[in-house]
Amino acid sequence: MGRGKYYGWWRRAGEGLEAAFYQETWAARIAHALKLQGGLHIDRRDFYLPVPEGFHCKLAFISDLHAGPLTDVRLLEQAFAAIADFAPDVILFGGDFVSLHARHMQHLMKPLALLNPATLKFAVMGNHDLWLDDVHIANCLKAAGVEVLVNQNTRLPAPFDAISICGLDEPGVGMPDADQTFCRSK
Repeated sequence: MGRGKYYGWWRRAGEGLEAAFYQETWAARIAHALKLQGGLHIDRRDFYLPVPEGFHCKLAFISDLHAGPLTDVRLLEQAFAAIADFAPDVILFGGDFVSLHARHMQHLMKPLALLNPATLKFAVMGNHDLWLDDVHIANCLKAAGVEVLVNQNTRLPAPFDAISICGLDEPGVGMPDADQTFCRSK
């Protein structure tokens, strides 16, 4: 286990029972077939920042994947394929990679492989990740070429060096430190 605050035994027991009931992904497959999970939603926005003239950087943001027995892998694959088709320069992951158990990162490894390995990728952890096993999740992300930022910032390499990416720890369960996040640069 990692940095998350105490996670009550009653919640762990409840999620253990839920995980046993939803063994494998049968519930997600049925929900997907019945169109109960909803569909992929893509929202594209243009942001104008005070950067040098001619500077252009395409960012993709994805969050709350909740990989596990209640999220069909096909929906995850659609989301990552849409990001790959967008061909961003930088991909930002907003946390909550898994639900119920950290082992469900296995469902994200194939979709993560759809992304261009040369694309810069950064992540923060969500409350579900911290409750479960953020160390395992961070190791899986690192293996997929994603840098996890915990109260850190990093300046992007050229030609995007006008931008720093900041990763503040999750405020409800983690230990956010704004001074450390915004004052130090890698």
